[in-house]
Amino acid sequence: MWLCFLALSVVSVTDVQARQVRNHVSSICSTWGREHFKTFDGDVYQFPGMCEYNLVSDCHESYQEFSVHMKRTDKDGNPTVSYVVVTINDLLFHITKDVVTVDDKPIKLPYYNAGVQVEKNAVYIKLQSKVGITVMWNGDDAVMV
Repeated sequence: MWLCFLALSVVSVTDVQARQVRNHVSSICSTWGREHFKTFDGDVYQFPGMCEYNLVSDCHESYQEFSVHMKRTDKDGNPTVSYVVVTINDLLFHITKDVVTVDDKPIKLPYYNAGVQVEKNAVYIKLQSKVGITVMWNGDDAVMV
């Protein structure tokens, strides 16, 4: 009897964990390291591009509510993310390791305005918006949306 109960408990826990992983995968797009990209559907691609990449965009017919772009550069033979650009409604956030600007004007962190919060800690710069996206950058080679 106890063995049967234990087996049913393990099966239930396994099912819950599998659902959590699927939900987590479908809500995150990221890039890290030299050339890794993971899409919202969980596919992982590797390519060593140095272009500006669109990680996510809203696709309304006449008005784009948000977008997230990033660009890599080569720093002493190591590809790093040189900047992240986030557009939320009419606001343009340009994020570098040293400065964050909104519509080309430097801001002090933490920042909160128009439903957008930007903060920096020892590990990452984080932008959170009421439109439903969160962007985190470690200031080096990893960006997560």
